[in-house]
Amino acid sequence: RILSITGSSQYKGAALMNVKASVYSGSGVVTLMSDADVNNTLTCFCPEATSILRPPVLRKEDFDKYQSILIGCGIGLEIDSYRYVIDTLSLSDKPLILDADALTILSSNMDLLKKQKRPIILTPHMGEMKRLIHINNNDILKLAKEFAKEYHVILVLKGPYTIVTDGIHNYRVASGNKAMAVGGMGDTLAGMINSFVGQGYKTIEAVLLAVYLHGYCGDII
Repeated sequence: RILSITGSSQYKGAALMNVKASVYSGSGVVTLMSDADVNNTLTCFCPEATSILRPPVLRKEDFDKYQSILIGCGIGLEIDSYRYVIDTLSLSDKPLILDADALTILSSNMDLLKKQKRPIILTPHMGEMKRLIHINNNDILKLAKEFAKEYHVILVLKGPYTIVTDGIHNYRVASGNKAMAVGGMGDTLAGMINSFVGQGYKTIEAVLLAVYLHGYCGDII
């Protein structure tokens, strides 16, 4: 059972793509928590998934029955979105993936990462990474490793030869190609990561599986 807190009336596709990726990656029950118009569209796009209406205020019990949680894809940058991200970081205790808009919101609340006692996975591309930390050198692998170590996260720095690091073990994933630099690819990857984490793989292995298979599918296509 995994939870996806994603999407908004402006960005329906981000939620739909990540949920479908989770279903197709093998999750038993995938639940989308989103706006009503996103949930209504889900029925036609991916009927295997379930949905619930995103409440005005999140509570601790909203997270209890899930093995993994994703937040960010297409939630926007409204005031409510800030509250959703902060509440999810503060109230949930399951492995958590932060992507897209959640990373932008996190960039002004970095202290929340230091209070976490569960796996946290961040999936920025280089533009989002520059919001999280000042980048002033060309040794991106070293920078990524130091960031992951300081904040106790698994960092997935997306791009050519995507970097995956937990601050101790460092990987560059060779699958994938330039044709994948299109809208929706990051949302799909986030859904795959959420799926594999929720299935019980060791967190770093779940991330590596998702990143590699995501790129490999792109190479085949």
